[in-house]
Amino acid sequence: MVTDIRKKCIPVIVFVTLTTVFTSVQSENVLLKVIGGGGFPGSTGNIVPIYLRNEKPMNGCDFDLVFDTDEIVIRDVMLTHSSRIHALEWSIVDNGVRVAVRSKIFPGSGILANVVFDVNDSSLLDTYPLILSNVVVYPTTLSMSKENGVFSVRNAILAAEWIVSLPGSSERRMSLELMNNISVLGCEFELHFDTDVLTVTDVRSTSVSQWDYEWESAVSGIRVRKIGGAHYLSPISQPIAQIVFQVIEETPYNDYDINIENLALRDSTSGPIASASIDGILTISPAILWVESGRVFIDTSEVNISVELENDVSLIVFVLDLFFNTENLIVKDVLRTERTKDCIISSWSSVERGIRIAFVDCGGPVERRNTSSTLGYIEPGLGSICAIQLDIVEDAPLGEYEFVFSRVELGDPWINIIPVSSENGILKLLVRGDVNIDGKVNVQDVWLTVEIIIGHHQPNSDELLLADCNKDELVNVLDVVCLIHRILSD
Repeated sequence: MVTDIRKKCIPVIVFVTLTTVFTSVQSENVLLKVIGGGGFPGSTGNIVPIYLRNEKPMNGCDFDLVFDTDEIVIRDVMLTHSSRIHALEWSIVDNGVRVAVRSKIFPGSGILANVVFDVNDSSLLDTYPLILSNVVVYPTTLSMSKENGVFSVRNAILAAEWIVSLPGSSERRMSLELMNNISVLGCEFELHFDTDVLTVTDVRSTSVSQWDYEWESAVSGIRVRKIGGAHYLSPISQPIAQIVFQVIEETPYNDYDINIENLALRDSTSGPIASASIDGILTISPAILWVESGRVFIDTSEVNISVELENDVSLIVFVLDLFFNTENLIVKDVLRTERTKDCIISSWSSVERGIRIAFVDCGGPVERRNTSSTLGYIEPGLGSICAIQLDIVEDAPLGEYEFVFSRVELGDPWINIIPVSSENGILKLLVRGDVNIDGKVNVQDVWLTVEIIIGHHQPNSDELLLADCNKDELVNVLDVVCLIHRILSD
């Protein structure tokens, strides 16, 4: 959602560089982990996430991922919404793929990159090791550990995702996604996790599966079973369940494995399906930073993009670099919000491919400030910390514009660097009437609008918005007339 924040920043000249200020008391530890993946014979675009957690700033890393190149084939190595880097290089080697990251990586955790595999049509149903080799982190003085993974070739794969939460969260949802080449009718599995810090409060269906589940507590977790109805899932990749976790208030900051065990899937004849599972991770973090994704029409002259923060600890300062398409999106200003309106120093400046934002000495009046510091602070909470005011150039192409965090530094009142989990955002640039989002308004959009009106097509939120040609918040025959008029006028 695009946030409209109209409070102006106080112009400042001073720019603060934080890396010379912080002295961390945390251990020098880096974890590089292959979460694992899978696919069925002949499947393409199967993702294997590479997870990184670092408690000290890094200057990059190198690693080889070794696998059976006769059975699975590398297609790509991609950045993700939580990569915390803006570029990487990769190349095929004799026994796998070599990846090189030459980018500053600030403390935090998340998926560093996704390695994308295709499975050969003739691949046997088996489990293939994914081995990290020749791993080097920079600076080399950092201690490092690694965990290998596996790629499972099966007829069905059930995968849990990586999610992040603050301590005390009462409802944190983790999706389970099913990838299958055989129709699935029955499903049973167990989830194992640290029950001292995590509690499951519900297991919910999704709009795709529409399955009902019964679940009960089990040793080290829960046992889940699909119940009722004869509805089966056709071959496709789809989320089939959401696990709702509650995190206790005093949970230590760490990674907690969510393991899928004793998975049993059955086909439409109730026969067993050769299946495998991919475990998930729930990261408990002191801070989560993200760009609030939104959508805007091409005729909009100005848009505000909100940077959101959820923090469990008090903060006095943040510095971040945010990369985006500066050719089509021009920064006019960075605006304060309610959480940062009392920051004594705030500044922003253009950098290559984006902007750098620095807010220092943030918080309320002097009497509310932490007694151990002369500085104010952003108190624990959830909400926007700044809004980036953008102009869209006149001929900007339609489509998605990504906002990527590169440098992120958060500091607490004791001058410690706070590890942060970050998620990038997307701004969709749309034109009203382009219902099928192909960049043109033509008879195909008229046809799709009619299909929506008569109930033959179930629209998603973007299609519903774009079909409202006359902006009356309804989709009816008047929008068809509006569309035809626009096509004839153009």
